[in-house]
Amino acid sequence: MYHPRNTGNINDPNEEFIELKNIGKSTLNLNLVKFTEGIHFTFPDMELDPDELVVVVKNQNAFEAQYGTSVNTAGQYTGSLANNGERIKLVDAVGETILDFEYKDGWRQITDGDGFSLTVIDPSDSAVYGPTQGLVAHWMFDEGSGSTAADSAGANNGALIGGPTWTDGRINGALSFDGTDDYVVVAPIAPLMGNTVTAQAWIRTSEFAGIWNPVVTQNVGNGYYFYVSSGRPSFYIVVGAAYVQAISPDAISPNEWYHVAGTNDGTTLKVYVNSQLKESDNSTGFLGVNTNAYIGCEPTSSIYYSGLIDDVRIYNRAVSESELQDITNPMRRWSKKESWRASVYRNGTPGADDSGILPDPGAIVINEVMAHSNDGPDWIELHNTTSKPINIGGWFLSDNDRDEPNLTKYRIADGTTIGGSDYMVFYQDTDFNNPGDPGCLTPFALSENGEEACISSHLDPNGFLTGYRDVEDFGASQTNVSLGRYYKSSTGNFNFVAMDYNTPDSNNAYPKVGPVVINEIMYNPPTGNQNEEYIELHNITGTLVTLYRYDKSTPWKFTDGIDYTFSTGPVVTIQAYGYLILAKDLTNFTARYGGMPPGVQVLEGYSGRLSNAGERLQIAMPGDIDDLGTRHYIRIDRVTYSDGRHPEDCPGDVDLWPTEADGLGKSLSRKVTSDYGNDVANWQAATPSPGVANP
Repeated sequence: MYHPRNTGNINDPNEEFIELKNIGKSTLNLNLVKFTEGIHFTFPDMELDPDELVVVVKNQNAFEAQYGTSVNTAGQYTGSLANNGERIKLVDAVGETILDFEYKDGWRQITDGDGFSLTVIDPSDSAVYGPTQGLVAHWMFDEGSGSTAADSAGANNGALIGGPTWTDGRINGALSFDGTDDYVVVAPIAPLMGNTVTAQAWIRTSEFAGIWNPVVTQNVGNGYYFYVSSGRPSFYIVVGAAYVQAISPDAISPNEWYHVAGTNDGTTLKVYVNSQLKESDNSTGFLGVNTNAYIGCEPTSSIYYSGLIDDVRIYNRAVSESELQDITNPMRRWSKKESWRASVYRNGTPGADDSGILPDPGAIVINEVMAHSNDGPDWIELHNTTSKPINIGGWFLSDNDRDEPNLTKYRIADGTTIGGSDYMVFYQDTDFNNPGDPGCLTPFALSENGEEACISSHLDPNGFLTGYRDVEDFGASQTNVSLGRYYKSSTGNFNFVAMDYNTPDSNNAYPKVGPVVINEIMYNPPTGNQNEEYIELHNITGTLVTLYRYDKSTPWKFTDGIDYTFSTGPVVTIQAYGYLILAKDLTNFTARYGGMPPGVQVLEGYSGRLSNAGERLQIAMPGDIDDLGTRHYIRIDRVTYSDGRHPEDCPGDVDLWPTEADGLGKSLSRKVTSDYGNDVANWQAATPSPGVANP
């Protein structure tokens, strides 16, 4: 509890606390265990039984006044937990790190002064923590005996051939291969039929390993090899007679554990060692593979692995560097929003376990909304992202998350259940704006000018909302165009954007793209002259686009990044499949880049400048005017770019944007004009090409 709710002064830290749990199977002595960062406290000579909880508090009297005297407390700490987040470190009696993480106040809104505590979702110290999306096979090698290696991700169990032996591994158990005839064979992994793949494992090579030491292979004409070549981890993609490989320039040492990974995203092949990128190359593509997988063997050459292999994982996508870091350093998960939830009850439950009462964050989400219908009603679609049914009876829908009265506008009927991976739609006319519905406590409709859509869990016995929330804050929308969640595999997060078509009660469509897109960004010219900046717009349609809404008597404008409103005299247009350049200064632009092809306009004079560190850039068309006389604008395209050097501002704390566009002579260039634009995967650094198709 880092930011308690305290009547009279919500900044009073006296009800703060930190709860610890013994997740092991034996009793722990906490003598001289201490907090050394964030707060300061040294535990007395006391024991903590398996699954037992203990709490350290800011003020014992204030804590007992709130929670009573039955909670197992170890004492009072000095210092205070920062309301804006900070680092927490716990060490043992000899100074070895037990926990070292950083929490942030933006993770769960209701834990930041609304009276809910921040609670870890899975307290178990799982050394096999890592991404599960796209995981199609996972052999932990923890069986310890027998002739089968179980696949914990599916049904791809492996058969031990030649006699590999069970042994202690990097994570629990492992298999030892003799380099002569030991291997594991697995039937074809059916989900590997796309053009992306990741193979990874913990390995400890023997000093007797040969020049070729195969870790895992799967290839008959098309496929991949993952091996160690003369001590250097290597990843090799085969497509017919063509192949490409990425080989680490650095050799690994025998008899030491390393995490190795090879990824292919369809365009780039990469090899990692201990979650650090070692080498990459342009990929020839990957056509999928439908043949047996071999661990510790390359069957066509009768080459065998010598050493230990542990925790082999196969994904049908390219796992990111940040995700690999989660695997090699499981403690990183404690510093991630996804590892924490709000407590079930207001004020938390120190000394007690409240897990399993509510779904984990992200289980029930606002998946799609219609806020600007024409002839039909507005609607809100919920999605159960888990594989199991979830009862949402007694939960609440709303269009405002300001406080509890606003969050409880529409009560969902008791017993309402959303099936696993299923959807449920609530409509304005029959549900949340229907006074005849008993659950319609305060009728509401969604605004075409943008607002929130909220889902909150049921009330506790005292009449307060419990701690599950999902809120989508959306902007103005076009008539009959829904907004919904879109998953970006490149960064592992969702955007809530306009959809190409409406899909109530089913999977979301692809995002709506165009008619005009941001196609090229020169934000940091190599000369250092910011007057050489420019933005290129591209009409991706076969018809003329007018950057003016006659029905609103208002032109389009940039609403983020720079300040620029398109002219009304004359009205600005972009011809079919044409380009338009918005330059900082026309004279400097022309001197640097020359004249543009016929039909390409160059406009100048925007206010502000493009940030060299990165920022959000957005072009929008005018929407409606609200009751206060404010004009709202509807997003047409948005790009939140970076210079490749600011991981702290990026999802997963990894900045994937290319650095070559940061003053090194290249611009940010959109790869596919018709693909979603606010995704780093659709951008590259390329030779500037204003007024013509990107290279």
